[in-house]
Parts: sequence; structure tokens; C-alpha cells
Amino acid sequence: MGSALLGRVKYETWLWTGKARYHLWQKWRGGDLLSGPIGESTKIHFSSTEAGAPGENMWADKVGRDTYELKNNGFFFPVAMGDLVRVKVVWPLLEVIEVVERKRRTARILFDLPWPDRSGRAELGAALREMGYQVEWGQPNLLSVGVPMADDPYETISPLLSENARIYEVE
Repeated sequence: MGSALLGRVKYETWLWTGKARYHLWQKWRGGDLLSGPIGESTKIHFSSTEAGAPGENMWADKVGRDTYELKNNGFFFPVAMGDLVRVKVVWPLLEVIEVVERKRRTARILFDLPWPDRSGRAELGAALREMGYQVEWGQPNLLSVGVPMADDPYETISPLLSENARIYEVE
């Protein structure tokens, strides 16, 4: 990458993060970081775990003053799309302080080499979605699946997996 282009990318990154921080600061200063409109989408933060993960940001829709509904599955945290969480302001983040209601279980699937190619990932994702599961790929070797509480992921998902894949964890 040329030095002029690299300088422009750094400037635009600084400009965007500066604007985002200023926007959050303005909302915080005005006392309305938690009082935005119901249905507003924003990012919320899960702080680090005992497992050593640095934390995880997820999209969520506001459903109450400090309550949000998750819009994606967790990779490091046992939460799934549709779960309700409570947040507090820890400047400059909305940090999750508790999971209010779990609507699905989270199954994390790891793939050993060779990782599935794009068509293999699409095929597996389509099969899982047909079963009513919520699918989110984190990497070509990491899959997070939101499974209804009544289903046993070991019985329903395992038959679809190749030899180099395993269900790492279900919570």
C-alpha cells in the first residue's frame, strides 16, 4: 500500500473513531446514553471471561431503558440471537451486566484442517437454518449456532458435521 494511501486510511480511521467517540460523549453528557428510542440498534460489550477472552462486542436492539435484545450469537459468551441482556454505561461502552432471559442455547463448533470451503460453509449453514437454527460464522473454522432450548445439539447437529468438525461447547 502506498504511503499516501496508508496515510489517508490512518486519517479516516482516526476521524471516524474521533467522531464516534464525540457522538457517544455528547449522548453521555446529555444523560441519554441509555435513554435512546426503543428499537434503536447499537453495539454492546461483554467484558472479559475467566477463559481469557478479551471481551466481545455484539449488535443489539433496545427494548427497554437498560434492556437489549441480541441480534447475533456469541462466540466467547454463552448467548444467542434473541436473548435479553441488561447493560450499564461504562464509558465509552454499554457493558452487559446480566443476561435477563435466555431464549436459545449456544453451540460452538470447531473445525480442524482442512477447514470447510465457502460452498461447504454455505451448505452446512443452509441445512442448519432449515432446522430453525441461527447460524453465525466467526472464522472459517469457528461456527456459533443458536439452538432452541428443547433441542439436543449433539443429536441434531452432529450428523451434519464432517470428520474434521466437533461440537466444542454447548451452553
